[in-house]
Amino acid sequence: MGADESSTYRNYTYYNKIGEYLNFYLATSGTTEIFSSIEKAECDKITVNGNDAYILYYDSEKNGTIMFGNSVYTVLVSGVIEKNELIKIAESIK
Repeated sequence: MGADESSTYRNYTYYNKIGEYLNFYLATSGTTEIFSSIEKAECDKITVNGNDAYILYYDSEKNGTIMFGNSVYTVLVSGVIEKNELIKIAESIK
């Protein structure tokens, strides 16, 4: 597991035995540099827990990211994970 923390964000990355990763990023709203990756991916807009969310997949259906937030936080979850599982994880974050 890797971890990176500051006063405005928390970033945790977990790896399985074959090197696939799942990354959780939580930041106070206003720290949205992470959205710059939208240009390089196919993006779908959905709703997660009443908030707009964006799902991005790069190169294949295996490497995805979901980003959403509210007036307090911005959340990003990414990794080598199927789209429906990524959505389930995002919906479980309260």
